[in-house]
Amino acid sequence: MGIGEKLKELYKEKGLTQAEFADAIDESISQVNKVVNGHRNVSSEMLQKIIKFFPLLDLNWFLKEDITLRSIVSEDGAVYKIEHNPSQILKNMEEELKVLKAILPQK
Repeated sequence: MGIGEKLKELYKEKGLTQAEFADAIDESISQVNKVVNGHRNVSSEMLQKIIKFFPLLDLNWFLKEDITLRSIVSEDGAVYKIEHNPSQILKNMEEELKVLKAILPQK
């Protein structure tokens, strides 16, 4: 998931349209649209505005392509964000498989 997709996910979670989000961070809708669609990188100025608007934003998640964020809703309605790195999960699974092969009897 790229930065544009993550940005779209963030403002939609707040119930905002792209135009409302652009207005909220004092950016033109055109510039936000270009970032969301991957036609422009986030400038340092825009990044500062995004951070100010989303003060709990995990920059590690936001700026890295291979880290995704999952929402888990508990029974009481609380929303928890779980970060994971698919390539790291695959690596961990491969290591666990090696261990299992080493300890299980071979046929």
